[in-house]
Amino acid sequence: MAEALRKVKKHLGRDAVIVSTRTVSRGGILGFGAKRFVEITAARQMADLPAPLRRGAV
Repeated sequence: MAEALRKVKKHLGRDAVIVSTRTVSRGGILGFGAKRFVEITAARQMADLPAPLRRGAV
């Protein structure tokens, strides 16, 4: 997870946060031989976004 956070901050900036994670299996037959991946959803803080995008946020 530390590696993922480093990559997120590298691409989205130092104020980026991981919003959610989930494990996903792909390939294989009926789950056998499937490869597992971690899917990460990340975001920048609202202050970093342009004003028009912040207005529509809840």
